[in-house]
Amino acid sequence: MLAMEILNQEAVIFINGQEALRFNYREELGALHGIQFYLKGSGAVDWVRVTDLKDNQVKYFDDFLGEEAVSAR
Repeated sequence: MLAMEILNQEAVIFINGQEALRFNYREELGALHGIQFYLKGSGAVDWVRVTDLKDNQVKYFDDFLGEEAVSAR
C-alpha cells in the first residue's frame, strides 16, 4: 500500500505502512486536479482515497467497481 501525508508544508510517503520518504517544501502545492499512476511492469490499483488530515473528511474515493467515484466539493 502506498500512502502520502501532506500537512504544514511537510510531505511523508509510506510504503506498506513504513515511512519511505519525508521532505519539506516552501511553495504552496495548490489544488489537486488529478492523480496518475505509472507502474513499472504489470500491476493494479485497487482503490484511491484522498482525505483532508485537518478534519479527516474524505474528499475523493474510487474503488474502480464501475460505480461513479465519490467526490466532495
